[in-house]
Amino acid sequence: MKLRLAIVSETTIGGVRKHVVSVSRFLNRERFEVTVITPEARRGYCGEVDLQDELRENGVPSIVVPMVRNPSLWKDAGSFRRLRKLLARRNFDVVHAHGSKAGFLARFICRSKESPACLYSPHVFAFQRAGPRKAGLYLKGEQIASRWNSRFVVNSEYEKEIALRHKLVEPEKLFVVPNAIELPPKMTWNNRTRIRESIGAPPDAVVFVTIGRLVTYKGHETLIRAFADVITEFPEAELWIVGEGEEEKNLRRLAANLHIASSVRFPGYRKDVFEILDAADCFVLASQIEGSPYTVLEALGAEKPVIATSVPGIIEMLSEADQARLVKWNDRNGLASKMREFLDARFPATSRSKLPQQWFDVRAQLSRLEEIYEEAVT
Repeated sequence: MKLRLAIVSETTIGGVRKHVVSVSRFLNRERFEVTVITPEARRGYCGEVDLQDELRENGVPSIVVPMVRNPSLWKDAGSFRRLRKLLARRNFDVVHAHGSKAGFLARFICRSKESPACLYSPHVFAFQRAGPRKAGLYLKGEQIASRWNSRFVVNSEYEKEIALRHKLVEPEKLFVVPNAIELPPKMTWNNRTRIRESIGAPPDAVVFVTIGRLVTYKGHETLIRAFADVITEFPEAELWIVGEGEEEKNLRRLAANLHIASSVRFPGYRKDVFEILDAADCFVLASQIEGSPYTVLEALGAEKPVIATSVPGIIEMLSEADQARLVKWNDRNGLASKMREFLDARFPATSRSKLPQQWFDVRAQLSRLEEIYEEAVT
């Protein structure tokens, strides 16, 4: 008999989205019946609007339950009521909640012994990326919800350490399942040229690319300022900032104020990530905090040179990449120095053959997750 699995996510973008779609595509359908529960897409965000269609294409039913990321007593109470009715009516065996808000609501609903087993994956804890005022509130919420943990699934040893340090889960209930991606297809030179033309980049430009949500903790402001220092010496360089988010207007304004707007491009949300990477020359990530970022995996899988901040989640991953360059977070001069180093000498990418092959084996990743689901109901 199949186990009925509900995947509950508070967000429809970024790494959580990629994980949810990956599970919907590769989970063993002979053993699991999957339903995905997400909020409605926010207006104006292209990267959110087609998630339901993408799930449908993979034969996975999805249900909309309104959820908001920031705390809101009135809205959260409404989300709680609708989610509780839905989980009770559908009689799920396992609930896997992704993100802090979904994790709190689902664990609170599933706190009784008669409820389905409830797993939680934070995908970077909210208290890590919040400002000082909200961090304490978010941490308190995690500590309250920790009373109702069934299983805790994180994607890096760093997240495991954070969970244990703050006593958010008992060690025996904590599992590390690293992210994995499919290997990218081989790209042709014509494809590289086509992508560059579509973005407006000259064929001889040296392109740095970063991919991710346009939010403060991703460090785009530092990256733009570092690039402004670099382009005075290397006018043929370009910076592509791929993604969408609430900081886009501020970032465009910053590029204009630094008089580099013609060399900083904002292609928006793109589904063709590997084609974007193939058309670029070097991947850069300036984040303040990361767990196990899909974008770094994708850059390594595409065999692109990588420059990234030396924050724990990234250090853990890039310890396997012998050619990657690391800089301190918010270090404009250090970041500019590594970009100059690439422009001067074009340091190579790490060969994919030298990287852990499980990073590119999604089925192996999900086999471990399937085991955890089955253990949770026994």
